[in-house]
Amino acid sequence: MTSLSVPSIIAIVILTLFTGYLCYGLFLLIGAALKNIGDRFVFRFHHSLSGKLKSEYEIHLAGRFSFYDKLPDAMKVKFLLRVKNFIADKDFESRGGVELTDEVKALVAASAVQITFGLHKYTLSHFSKIILYPESFYNRLGDEYHIGETNVQGVIVLSWKDLQDGFLKATDNFNVGLHEMAHALELQWRLEDDYDSFFGNYFEKWSMVADEEFENIENERESFLRKYAGANKHEFFAVCMEYFFESSKEFRERLPQIYYQLCILLNQDPLQADTHVEEIKRKPQEQLKSELTAITPVFKTEFSFRSISFHAVYLLLIFTVIAKQGFKSSLSMLYIPMIIATVAVLITIYRNNKIIFYENYLAVRNIFGNIKIVYEMDEIIAVTFGSDRAGNSMEVIRARGGKIIRNSYSHNTSAGNISKLKEIMREKKIVVR
Repeated sequence: MTSLSVPSIIAIVILTLFTGYLCYGLFLLIGAALKNIGDRFVFRFHHSLSGKLKSEYEIHLAGRFSFYDKLPDAMKVKFLLRVKNFIADKDFESRGGVELTDEVKALVAASAVQITFGLHKYTLSHFSKIILYPESFYNRLGDEYHIGETNVQGVIVLSWKDLQDGFLKATDNFNVGLHEMAHALELQWRLEDDYDSFFGNYFEKWSMVADEEFENIENERESFLRKYAGANKHEFFAVCMEYFFESSKEFRERLPQIYYQLCILLNQDPLQADTHVEEIKRKPQEQLKSELTAITPVFKTEFSFRSISFHAVYLLLIFTVIAKQGFKSSLSMLYIPMIIATVAVLITIYRNNKIIFYENYLAVRNIFGNIKIVYEMDEIIAVTFGSDRAGNSMEVIRARGGKIIRNSYSHNTSAGNISKLKEIMREKKIVVR
């Protein structure tokens, strides 16, 4: 049996890695396509699906559930399908004689479906049990009466009377169904239990933007939101959800940034008939690059050569060994590894970038001074700093159309400059990880 030479083994390894990356890329593309198949099916065949769903669930929602009433027909079918699936996923229990009718289950499910309507994962699967009381119920731990509870054990408790009142008084900004489902949505993410990845990636960004208003309420300063929102950040989020759906127009006028960030976080806008979030129109890259030539940067990093010598020596040694074992020519033993090492070093240099901050933009330039890409500051959710073989790495995370977009860059930046970068980003309401 003939043994393989070192160059042959290297070639096989490279081919295997390339094939693996190719398969992984195809897997991601197929996964992204499959996510939308359900919705496309609903929109195409909603007429044939709507009959049974409407007879079972719409009779409990139409005319008393304003969010549902304004949806286009195809989206109503999507809503009803989600109501059906949510109910099938839960165990409902009665306390105090509440009759668990289809109406009760439909209103509970509709509360959850409303806040998760723009997300892919909507069943809040961590919460397997929903308990209904006829009205407010006694909580022994707090020694007080509650109208709703959501706990880490996966139980949601609701007062049926207050759940109904929340939808009968659709503009008073009190809705126990929306409030408790908001707690469940956030808790599902914090417990890292089958949460919606888009929501999870964006929540910190929304929270950072909302911090100032939370502090206003916490310190009893005037606010559009009721005082209970200042109890803690969890209650702040739940109260915001009530106002977001029940006083959408006024919320947008009084707290436009928080409202817009909620639209992105939930991937829906209640003020739009089809709930779709209106994307901010971005300038073309060429226009942005042109504009930056006339703007003075706020801060820019400097390129460092400190890791290049290490790469050169390391690669030269490795390829010298390979050449010695795999080639007989004395010339190849000298020149081939030097050429390969030189190319590797040039690639390392090329991969390293400068990071430059302008007042409203983040730009990435290569070592030759050419701008690779420009980001408008308000489109960035988070920036993650790490390290790779070229030195340091930076990942820019953005949201667009209910999807997360990630772009990675290598750079050589001192620890002091990275600290400065992080400080500027936090001032711009960008999450730093």
